[in-house]
Amino acid sequence: MAQQIPPPASGMSPQEYYSFLTSRGVPGWQAYDAVTGFYGSPQEAKAKYEEAGKPGQDYAWGQVAGYVGGALATNEILSGGENVRGWFKVKQPDGTVQDVEVPPVQTTETGQPVPVSTDTNPLIADKPTIVGTAKDGSAMMSDGTKISADGAILAQWSVV
Repeated sequence: MAQQIPPPASGMSPQEYYSFLTSRGVPGWQAYDAVTGFYGSPQEAKAKYEEAGKPGQDYAWGQVAGYVGGALATNEILSGGENVRGWFKVKQPDGTVQDVEVPPVQTTETGQPVPVSTDTNPLIADKPTIVGTAKDGSAMMSDGTKISADGAILAQWSVV
């Protein structure tokens, strides 16, 4: 009478299934036939595993590209943005489109950057702006402060 061979458990690899069968007394040739019956030949199984790992590898390469691209873009913007002028556009409320103006970085004689006034650089905001309002008239500010309709500070949050 032929021995009844159980199917592999969920998530079991071909190697684990073969070991499971042989530890239960199934002869090696029968265990091999059962493994190839469920998983295909060893070459097919290897191709399946390589294909299954590809999305994770693509994700990792995407992360690397993002880090490198972000670092290069940050460096370019901090150095004045000469190479990327004209890449970024801003649509004005009236429908016109304008290039984003990146002011050049000014340096002192020692090469240290000169602080840029927020009055001349709209990309740097030193004053909080309203990011949301409530039905009672209170407002949430960009710096984490909640103010009442008459301007009194109701609460203040900070990120640590």
